[in-house]
Amino acid sequence: MSTKRLTDDKTYAERVHFKKRLRERYGIRCNQNMYRSFVGQVKRGISTLILKQSNTRSVHEISHDGKPIWVVYDRKRKELCTALPYNTDVGMLDERGKVNLSMEVPACA
Repeated sequence: MSTKRLTDDKTYAERVHFKKRLRERYGIRCNQNMYRSFVGQVKRGISTLILKQSNTRSVHEISHDGKPIWVVYDRKRKELCTALPYNTDVGMLDERGKVNLSMEVPACA
């Protein structure tokens, strides 16, 4: 008998990806309460909106222990998709919140 996951695969994948990137980019191990707090900051409007990428995705700045963290929020699933490095050049993000490396970067003089 198989057990059904409480959330769909995409929702689960987004949450796992977010926690992995948060640890990789900020050195923060995210537990369930912390994750709910981060999502709550976005839902309650405590976070700062950095960029609206599409009708469902937006980049927000949240805080943890007084330190800023940039996250991509999926409004459709009410989940955090990923944690971006702080002060990412938002002009280099594609519609999925990923850094588009094929874009031309101005050469240094």
